[in-house]
Amino acid sequence: MFVFVCFSVFVLVDGTTLSTIDVERNLFNLDRIIKLSPQGKCQDILDEFAQQTSQFIFCANKNAKPIQMCRQCASFFIDLSSNYQALSNHSESGHRCKDILTSQDSVQIIEETYHYIAAVQSKKDTIPFKGLWNKANCYRCYTEPFSHNSSLSKETVGFFERHKDVEECFQQFPYEKDSPRNSSSACQACQVSYQNLSFFYRDHILGQDNWVTDNICFDILDAMNMTQRQWGENFNCGRKLEHHWITLVAIIIVACLPLIFYPVVRILGTSAEERVINQRHITDFFDQNLRRLSFNRSRFSRSSRGDNGNNSGRRTDSTISSNSSQGSD
Repeated sequence: MFVFVCFSVFVLVDGTTLSTIDVERNLFNLDRIIKLSPQGKCQDILDEFAQQTSQFIFCANKNAKPIQMCRQCASFFIDLSSNYQALSNHSESGHRCKDILTSQDSVQIIEETYHYIAAVQSKKDTIPFKGLWNKANCYRCYTEPFSHNSSLSKETVGFFERHKDVEECFQQFPYEKDSPRNSSSACQACQVSYQNLSFFYRDHILGQDNWVTDNICFDILDAMNMTQRQWGENFNCGRKLEHHWITLVAIIIVACLPLIFYPVVRILGTSAEERVINQRHITDFFDQNLRRLSFNRSRFSRSSRGDNGNNSGRRTDSTISSNSSQGSD
């Protein structure tokens, strides 16, 4: 389905005023129409935008390794952002330059180019998408607000000053492959510089968000990662294990405790009978009381019959004794 965007453009061509033009019928002449307008702002802005985007892409690729895009390409980024905004702020023949230049096709070359470089947080194919500049958190390297008047922040300057000292120290020592731990001369000579860089990175770059690197300027993050890799892999430097023998002994003791505890419990422990607790229900209570009541009633009835028997026996004995007494008389 083709969506035709129509608008009127009033321009001067060869000194005569054109009537309303249906732009979708003159797409191939749009470039000529814009250039022949009295002001020509749109084409000039587009040319500058194209130049700035190409310069930024070239700069970003040139400074890809080691990554220095944030520090080296900031001016190109600011210029192309300004030119992109100018497309919306300037008009020609009663229409915004952005409408003239970006509403004629589905590819959206200008929009896609800008988003690839400078998108803040857009959604592309349902996936959160950031441009190169914001994906690298380059604005975190500079003072705020970010503009032509911005400069590198004091944290950025302090980090790269210390990073330079470490790199200069590393360059004095050759790469020693498969060298024993801490045997390289760089481990002793560069230790102070490396620790100063690490402490500054931890205290001033990471700060309270310790070990969270999502918001760190990527120039700093990449420089620190490469320095740590050189220190640990190239020179095989690191902490000496003998300095932590107390910790190692404690770990070994804790690890051996289960091996000692369970055999001892198995040998010395006594088996304990499980206590089974039956939960009593109210019906059990009534049944028990009824049985107790019936038992007491049966005892009472038996005792009553026993008493009656004894009384009857006594009456019989008394009758017999009275009869015998009368007979004797």
